[in-house]
Amino acid sequence: MVGNLKNECEQWVKSLITAPKNERDMQVQLAVYLKSLGYIVHTEYAVPLKMLTSYGISVPEYSKDRWSTPDVFPWHNQMYLDIVVEKSGEFAVIELKYATTRIDTSIHIFNQLPPEGVEIIKHHGAADLVMYNYWKDVRRIEAVSRFPDVIGGVAIIITNDKIYWNAQDTTSGYLPFSTHEGNCIGGNLLTWGNTIGEKIRKSHPDFLLDGKYQCHWTDTNITAKAKKDKAPFKYMISTILSNE
Repeated sequence: MVGNLKNECEQWVKSLITAPKNERDMQVQLAVYLKSLGYIVHTEYAVPLKMLTSYGISVPEYSKDRWSTPDVFPWHNQMYLDIVVEKSGEFAVIELKYATTRIDTSIHIFNQLPPEGVEIIKHHGAADLVMYNYWKDVRRIEAVSRFPDVIGGVAIIITNDKIYWNAQDTTSGYLPFSTHEGNCIGGNLLTWGNTIGEKIRKSHPDFLLDGKYQCHWTDTNITAKAKKDKAPFKYMISTILSNE
């Protein structure tokens, strides 16, 4: 099912002509599309922490600004998965990221233009943390794939900010989490570089990715471009398969 799901998610992305207004808009549109294909669709699917530990995920403790053994699953909170689809008793997970910068066209609100200076699609910035959180999504899917009926899933990011697909400087502190075109991530502990400050290290601990994932970006058919440099909207999809 995961292979089909990846193809269906790509078909949905390619069907987009107008940019989603935000990540929740993206989530709802994809959920409606997948439901039309016959999936049972759940959104914001809660997975209690105690259920993860029962399947061999070692959940660390956090105290005095330090994590205990964070590498296996470095978050101490219940998970909420963006989308879970169900078919024939099997489940697959979809995690979404929508990292935008301002666009060169206006989004109409009830057929009217917003006031001067009001941007509906905003500039997110903090690309290093968005990249980190994208691979955190992948790790999240790896973790829940230990459930017997979960067969894996896909992580999707859509962006019009070229920093995500352009190669990073070799001295960049977030190079180990970079999503640049052709990069291969995973199979080891993802660790921040030396130039990343202690505050980020504490709030965003290093973690292990079991699988290896190749970064490949594809143009969408969204007509809007980035306002600053006319960069197109592109997307990347990572496929995560259960080891069972």
